[in-house]
Amino acid sequence: VALRSKLTLRGMSSEDWRDLAGLLARLSQQYPLIRTYYGGGTSLLYGELMASLSHDLWLLLLACALVGGYMRLYFRCARMAALATAQLLLSFPLLYWCVCVLGGVQKLSAFSAASLWVVVGVSADNMFVYCDTWAQSDKLRCRGEPLSLAARLRWTCRQALPPLLAADLTTAFSLLINCSSAIPAVFQFGLCGGVLILINLALDL
Repeated sequence: VALRSKLTLRGMSSEDWRDLAGLLARLSQQYPLIRTYYGGGTSLLYGELMASLSHDLWLLLLACALVGGYMRLYFRCARMAALATAQLLLSFPLLYWCVCVLGGVQKLSAFSAASLWVVVGVSADNMFVYCDTWAQSDKLRCRGEPLSLAARLRWTCRQALPPLLAADLTTAFSLLINCSSAIPAVFQFGLCGGVLILINLALDL
């Protein structure tokens, strides 16, 4: 069974198109005999893409939850894992403020959201480096006495900061180089990914 319908809809906002695309997607899932094909103008195509992306955003939260659960097992400290996960979540609104408010980007493409999943894993690595370096500082001695907490913190920062700066800056620049692309989606992917890496690095510090 093939159903075809030619619609001429004027005066619809982007939210209306997204709602329509979501409705068509739900109909396709609920009724297997119905096949939905998107064609014609870009409004419905963009709405379908945004509807699918909104549906998949829970995967980002799931990724953060899984990272937080692994940190809980690795750090053996629920408070440390909770703070690390909160940092990842805090970086998302900061990214929006930097890119959309300071940068003046009016509308983010769906492709730019793909950088969020990439950066979650990369930024979580920083916390493991800091945690392991801090654990090593416990073995340091000065005149046979353990170092003070302040001395351990200074040593941890001196040891962890150079490799973290090298790793994160090279990753950020490799993403930001995409800002030279003439394709808006590629430009925004590189911009969001690079800025998000730098935000998480600043929060780590």
